[in-house]
Amino acid sequence: MNRLRYTLRPRARLLLGQAAWSQADLSEALGLSRAYTSKLMCGRVPATPKVRRRLLALEPFEGEEHDDLFDLVHVPQRVAESENTVRASRGTR
Repeated sequence: MNRLRYTLRPRARLLLGQAAWSQADLSEALGLSRAYTSKLMCGRVPATPKVRRRLLALEPFEGEEHDDLFDLVHVPQRVAESENTVRASRGTR
């Protein structure tokens, strides 16, 4: 099974700056921690479907298309399988 993940494009940071929003403002609007939002903005964690929907609904991103803000990142099957193995050994999903 191949896994697909979405990461934020640099355009998202540009739009935040143009709207005079800080990452703290974005965190508060999304209901996320500032640490998670920082990782999201630099691409260290993928944007979940719920986070992507919330982002697109915010003022700085109004009128933007999904593909303008997010890159689709393909995760090779071997990597996805190794992640599932680690999760299974920990008893998490």
